[in-house]
Amino acid sequence: MSSIMVADKEVKVKEFHGKRVVTHRDIDDAHKRPQGTARRNFSRHKKAFIEGVDFFVRNSYEAHREFGISAPNGLVLLTESGYLMLVKSFTDDLAWQVQRDLVNLYFKVQPAALPEPKPEQMQLALPAPAPKAAAHNPLKMSPAKIAQYRERIRKGLITSDVLLSELENPVNVSAYDSMARTLQHVTNTLVADVSWFVRNS
Repeated sequence: MSSIMVADKEVKVKEFHGKRVVTHRDIDDAHKRPQGTARRNFSRHKKAFIEGVDFFVRNSYEAHREFGISAPNGLVLLTESGYLMLVKSFTDDLAWQVQRDLVNLYFKVQPAALPEPKPEQMQLALPAPAPKAAAHNPLKMSPAKIAQYRERIRKGLITSDVLLSELENPVNVSAYDSMARTLQHVTNTLVADVSWFVRNS
């Protein structure tokens, strides 16, 4: 596993689903914060993060098998957008340098990453529409599936709102560009979700 120097700390490169990710420990080490700081901030604001967009979760076995990390309580992997949301309150001089290095040297260099899908292709990644309901059931989707899509849409709206507020006071140009790209991706996904939900509910 390769590594990248961020400030004066070594960060091992970790990738999941074609995206570079960091752990809470990586963030605490790079920012020279007490262990547990990133985890505490994440737990406090977890409702604003979207799983699969801002973070991924691996269980203890997966964490050890995929990354060689011992994580008895599971492992949270933060994407670039999740990292930037998590450290927005870090405003010391070191924080600016670490954020710049992680955005420019770590997250931007992603070999073998899949190309960003075009808006018109987004619905291809969605689950296949449920089969047509029997004549006695007018719904095309089950109540559970409807609830699932409502929750996805609700979280998408929350994330969009957080990113929009962050764009008003960006920490630097790189962070602004990164958040703008993430907002575009979240918005495209949200539009596709709403469109599919309307057609199939």
